[in-house]
Amino acid sequence: MKVRWSKGRDKPDTLTCTRDDGSVSLTQLRPGFGPEHDFAHFAVESVLRRRQSFFGLVAGGMNIQDFEQSGARQALDLPDEAQQTEAFVYQLQIELRQGARQDEFLGTVRMSCQRQGLPVPEDCDEEAVKKIRLAVRALIKDWDKLEPGEFLERDFAN
Repeated sequence: MKVRWSKGRDKPDTLTCTRDDGSVSLTQLRPGFGPEHDFAHFAVESVLRRRQSFFGLVAGGMNIQDFEQSGARQALDLPDEAQQTEAFVYQLQIELRQGARQDEFLGTVRMSCQRQGLPVPEDCDEEAVKKIRLAVRALIKDWDKLEPGEFLERDFAN
């Protein structure tokens, strides 16, 4: 699946996913928030090879707008993997906002999953977290270089 983040020119930024069958799902990114949340998803799902999380589910036919509904997590009955990925993404966003690494990143993700009654993800170690951090920062760096009207595109292997 092709994933494209477009920097708007006199309009909002957009996220467009073009599935392997040619079908498309897209959305406008919320003004003032940027694509960092989606970058974090892309990094986590790519590095950990998660296929039952946001991008994998979109590649499988779900529409991006399905995730934007109020109470979507409960209404969609998302797989545990998708909810675990949200815990990773949430922690990455905290790091990005604070501008500093969290020393207890994995411990915090595991505690978050336990509090939600989710299985603790065991497929991630400090080396994977390092790769995820590098991947999300690379996406942000590439995005920041774009001018309005340009786009950043990546392949998501599903």
